[in-house]
Amino acid sequence: MMVDAAQGSDFSREDLRANTVIFFLAGHDTTANELCMALYLMGMHRDVQHKAHADVIRVLGEDAARRAATCGAADMVYPSADQERQFTYLNSVAKLPRRVTTAPVTLADGTALPKGTLVTIDTFSMHRDPAIWGPDADAFVPDRWGTRADANGSIAMHPPAQNYEWAPFGGGQRICLGMQFSLVEQRVILAMMLLRYEWEVVGNENAVRGVPDLAPNDLLRSTGIELRLRRRGVDSAAD
Repeated sequence: MMVDAAQGSDFSREDLRANTVIFFLAGHDTTANELCMALYLMGMHRDVQHKAHADVIRVLGEDAARRAATCGAADMVYPSADQERQFTYLNSVAKLPRRVTTAPVTLADGTALPKGTLVTIDTFSMHRDPAIWGPDADAFVPDRWGTRADANGSIAMHPPAQNYEWAPFGGGQRICLGMQFSLVEQRVILAMMLLRYEWEVVGNENAVRGVPDLAPNDLLRSTGIELRLRRRGVDSAAD
């Protein structure tokens, strides 16, 4: 696009419309959906919420001035683990965009794909594969990421570092350009929420039972989730 612009190519109204749509879908809806699901999962698993809160306090301390400047710090291990498990448990993008092979391809395991084969990556199933994540692959267990941390306890949130077993943003040359921005944005918002509030899931019967209603599509969207928030240090609550 930048090359075309430099060479004086026309940017049509259709190009403008398509890029505007993708900015909203890829740059807003996905992150909003992930945050909604993260808050829901923490509301359902209060032990996870307590651990995440303790980790935020460990890193940021009680200095409010430091909080805004450092709440994206890489050493907040538990919110990172929650993010990664949230993405594997129920990420917004159920499958990556479909492609068609332009030539015969043989995969590493010997599978042959003839020219013209429709190909997609089912991230939803991959992130729940017992062969990768163990017999409890369907469970929300952020602690499982402890086995994937480095010597410093940090978790590499990048597909190659996870052998492409974790790829909610895709991978390779076409990996989502907004991946790091989205991860930092979510970590900042989750940290601020954890500093100020504690919460639980209320209302919708399915959500309370742990099976929230989903609007099925390539982009999964949870619906009907209600939270009761309680400001830390204050007795009153708000839905």
